[in-house]
Amino acid sequence: MLKVSGLKKSYRGRVLFESIDFVVGKNEKVGLIGRNGVGKSTLLNLILGREKYDEGKVEYPDNYIIKSLEQNLEFSSENALEQCEKSLNLIEKGHTWKVHTILDGLGFSPDQKEMDPNLLSSGYKVRLRLAEVLVSQADLLILDEPTNYLDIVSLKWLEEFLKDWKGAFVLVTHDRTFMEKVVSHTMLIRRGELKKLEGGPLKLLERVKMDEEIYERTRQNMLKKREKTEEFIRKFRAGARSAGLVQSRIKSLEKQDLGEKMKKIADVRFRFDLEEIDGNFIFDLEGIGFGYEDKLFKNLNLNVVLGDKIGIVGRNGAGKSTLLNLMAGFLKADDGEIFKSEGVKMGYFGNKSFESLNFENTILKELHDIPGVVEQEVRRVCGALLFSGDDVYKKIRVLSGGEKSRVCMAKVMLQKCNLLFLDEPTNHLDMESCIELSKALQNFDGVVVVVTHDETMLGELVNRMVVFDRQYRNGAEVFEGSYDLFLEKGGWSGELIEGLGEIEEVGEEEVEEEGLSKRELFELEKARKKDQRRIMLEIDKLEKRKGRLEDELAKACADQDVEEIERLGVKVKEMGDEIDRKFEELEGVM
Repeated sequence: MLKVSGLKKSYRGRVLFESIDFVVGKNEKVGLIGRNGVGKSTLLNLILGREKYDEGKVEYPDNYIIKSLEQNLEFSSENALEQCEKSLNLIEKGHTWKVHTILDGLGFSPDQKEMDPNLLSSGYKVRLRLAEVLVSQADLLILDEPTNYLDIVSLKWLEEFLKDWKGAFVLVTHDRTFMEKVVSHTMLIRRGELKKLEGGPLKLLERVKMDEEIYERTRQNMLKKREKTEEFIRKFRAGARSAGLVQSRIKSLEKQDLGEKMKKIADVRFRFDLEEIDGNFIFDLEGIGFGYEDKLFKNLNLNVVLGDKIGIVGRNGAGKSTLLNLMAGFLKADDGEIFKSEGVKMGYFGNKSFESLNFENTILKELHDIPGVVEQEVRRVCGALLFSGDDVYKKIRVLSGGEKSRVCMAKVMLQKCNLLFLDEPTNHLDMESCIELSKALQNFDGVVVVVTHDETMLGELVNRMVVFDRQYRNGAEVFEGSYDLFLEKGGWSGELIEGLGEIEEVGEEEVEEEGLSKRELFELEKARKKDQRRIMLEIDKLEKRKGRLEDELAKACADQDVEEIERLGVKVKEMGDEIDRKFEELEGVM
């Protein structure tokens, strides 16, 4: 059992937190959440003894073993398998099967297990450090953002592993779905204090925000009562008859403690402005293929229309970011063609964004250098992304990874677009900021193409997916539907993957229905679904326009503007008729 009491930590006179008390029980699985900068990683380092605290105690029994992700990525063993075997406890020495199981789950191939670990990519070096922790059978695991370098398949494996973990752990991650599924308790650092509650992070966030709202309402009510009491005292102080009442109320005021007004915690605010475009067509992939010796993917076809929200998912190294960069025009396809509408205006967030930063610029200059952007708008977006006051004069080179990420996102927000490409946009965000980003993307009326392993974002946002898996003959396949539907139809269990593989292998084998081959039937069904999706998007767009017209009509009625009422009434009816025609068209292709 870990016991923390009266803990205080400050940096350069700024108190991060104080009087923190909590216990992590023998088998408790604890999620630690809070805004970036509140001290989550600092608290973990205090527990591990990597940093010193100002006041308080961190206590645990003798022989209590705590393991955490090592930050050093240099290894001493000949191969990854031997490196990981070193972390087996004395009782399990020689249980190589266990090491194999964990490395397999984290996505290591047989060749990678036998590689010199120092030759692995940085992402797989971090995975190897994670494998060392998981194989250790420690009493307490300290896991600080263990999901950042995992693909969605390895993430699902880790989720099941932690559910079955017999010891305790403290987990920091921005991935809401992952934390909700694996923790038994959640701790939140907020306003320099720590609160712990049984259950997942969303329950605790809602509880704390409700408590703060109740506190402020109560304070406001007490303030109003105090003002009335003070008015009574002023009014009747001079009267002899009311002297007793006045004195009583003065004493009552002296005993009252209104409490301090809570300082508003600024929220990150994302907003992506739409560049209008004629028509619905945005871009089209026809027979796209890419690879060096072996193709990462081939013969990929994708027709994208306004309103599409497309998730690109699969194992790391399969080609997700490559496909995104092909779509964005940073790479050229080896095979096939990409056709884009003339009115397409792109916004991009990813590795190329970070590479383009001028490290000698201040934040203000970096953003002001965008053509056509005025300083007032730059400062507005800076404020929305929590760069306030003198923060805008910081040089890019001194910023943290999370701050650089926000600068890159600010560049996207400062330019109108109708097509957004986002490569792992949540990696440097805290959980609450991830929630806000997901809302902003849902409200964006253009196209979003996102590479992410954040299952919550996938579930809330996407209506189509490009799924990468080594079992696909072409390396990747388009899935027409939401992430929830993908999971419902087998998802990462392999059932869906096998089903799509069978379609690809059928070729021209004849079937009885209408004398068409399975391949031809598949192509017909795909075209029918594409028509359905196109019409539904058109209906959605028309209904939004109709809603805006109805709002204008309501205003005209309130203003008693007869001419405007007649004009808008005609437009609303025409729009309704057009929606009815679209529904008839939809019925025809159902």
